[in-house]
Amino acid sequence: MARVPSETPPAVVCAENIALLHALHTVPMLPSKNDLGPVSRRKDGYLLSFEQERNLAGALAFLSGISDNASHVTAVCIEEDRGTESLRVLLAINKKTPNDGDAVLQTLKSGLESVLGPLVRAGLALDDGGTVAGQVTEVVFKAIVTMCQKRILCRLRLGKNFRNRPRQPFKSVLQQAVDALKRHHGTHGTKGERGTKALAAVDIPRIIATARTVMGLVDAWRQHQVPARLEELIHGVCRLKDMPGFCRVINDIPNRDMPPEARKNLVNIVQKVARYRGIARFLYRMARAVPVVRRMSVVLVKLAPSAFKKTLAGEGYAPDISSRIVQTCGPAGYSHQQLDNVYRSLQTTRAKATADFQDLARKVLKDAKIHAEIQLLAYCEQQAKSTGKTRSMPRVLRSNKDTCFLCNTFIKMRGNMHTSRYHGRLYPGWRLPATLSASVHHRFNEVLSDQIRSSLATLQTRKKKTQRNVRRLLL
Repeated sequence: MARVPSETPPAVVCAENIALLHALHTVPMLPSKNDLGPVSRRKDGYLLSFEQERNLAGALAFLSGISDNASHVTAVCIEEDRGTESLRVLLAINKKTPNDGDAVLQTLKSGLESVLGPLVRAGLALDDGGTVAGQVTEVVFKAIVTMCQKRILCRLRLGKNFRNRPRQPFKSVLQQAVDALKRHHGTHGTKGERGTKALAAVDIPRIIATARTVMGLVDAWRQHQVPARLEELIHGVCRLKDMPGFCRVINDIPNRDMPPEARKNLVNIVQKVARYRGIARFLYRMARAVPVVRRMSVVLVKLAPSAFKKTLAGEGYAPDISSRIVQTCGPAGYSHQQLDNVYRSLQTTRAKATADFQDLARKVLKDAKIHAEIQLLAYCEQQAKSTGKTRSMPRVLRSNKDTCFLCNTFIKMRGNMHTSRYHGRLYPGWRLPATLSASVHHRFNEVLSDQIRSSLATLQTRKKKTQRNVRRLLL
């Protein structure tokens, strides 16, 4: 069997670290928010405040999610051009090869340009909120609906989702909530026998009436599927979301009347769909208050083809999971018995763990993608070196989904950009651009090794707790 050279390429080590981490924990970290850190205090020479940049990047990243296809995850950051006092919206999509997703990116570019174009008129808006202000907001909103129509219909469960999974229709979920509210609180806002104080404190009849209006708008869309009807439906959902106490009311419905998952889905649908209207208002107000926002262009980020070059581990490459664990844990290593304990904790055998580890490491080297956030980070770092002080390094990276564990870990390691939220799941089909320096690869491997050691320690702790609990039961 051919062996990997003694000087194992860092990309191969990274693939093995990812495969090992995935074997230990598919979710190494629980979903959470990142602290702002020193990046938020970087203000010198910037045209936008950190908060403005974060909000703007978040809004545009949300709009960029025009599909629920997991292969079309996008990311956005805002680059300031001090020379022209303008903004560049940098946009990327997950890629396995240099040209993956280019058609989607072109569609996104056209859509975002149609949304941002009307903002040049924001400076003409009247101080009293006259017709110009209303016109600009409506034009932006219509452009958003046109750009995101398929995604909006998918969120409202009026269109097919990518995986074609059956889901309870939005109208049905809303009707279920209305029926539950009527049972417990009546139609006159009186507190039912089983009602809660929190529910009794809000205008239940008005929420019910607004929900029924939204259900009527759903029927109207089905009968005549034109943009105007969809815009009216989004307006109705927005009014429902803005009803005082709406989310609290839905979350307080008893489980026997509406399952927790259905309540969660309803609140999520309403909040997400209402956000399309909210972003139209946000973009207009920001463009009116901050002149540089009226000068935004969209730039599609494409790394050099060399960034996607695959690292070949050699013919007959067959890494050993036990060896990787021992190497990662340092001179002390792991004894044969300790390794067996690890496999027992993972409810597998040494042979099965080794086979799965080898398959996954090979797959990472062959098929992994460079996530959109990593492409943007690599591009911005390169731009910062080549353009000097004419362009400001973006401070915020936002994706149309929460950041994965590996992206979040790498971004935090670099320390020069901020991403708001991460879901903590480890996607094994992940890689770094081949154009990054060897020192960056080595440093990231050290970070992953630290996480592996932490995960192994967690496994040991859990095993000891389990053993103690078993002994207590036997006593």
